[in-house]
Amino acid sequence: MFSVVHDLGFKGEYTIFDFPEVQKIQNYYLQNQDINAKFATTPDDLGTYDLVIATWSLSEIPIDYRDKIMEKIVGSDKWLVMYQAKIFGTINNEDYFRDKFKGWDPEFIHHNETAADGKNTYMVIK
Repeated sequence: MFSVVHDLGFKGEYTIFDFPEVQKIQNYYLQNQDINAKFATTPDDLGTYDLVIATWSLSEIPIDYRDKIMEKIVGSDKWLVMYQAKIFGTINNEDYFRDKFKGWDPEFIHHNETAADGKNTYMVIK
């Protein structure tokens, strides 16, 4: 995602939050494109940002860990979050994100295809 955003002209700071093993792969490819990213491996490494992009990532983790991350980033300005309606058969992502962002006037775009646990949704806050 950072490579795409960079190619579109973004030259600011970009923080990638992921597993350390995955970050090694990301860093390898980004360095081969002369792109430098900041990496975060724990919620304590996070803060607020101009834009948060979470494409089937934030919504795919247990609620207790998700809440630790959200505590750090919830004050960010703009959001693009993609998720399926339910995960692990029990977690209702639609309720979770509607609750977290009530009062923010998010736009929810439902994708026509259905995922294993329900429809995919794009949530955009501008």
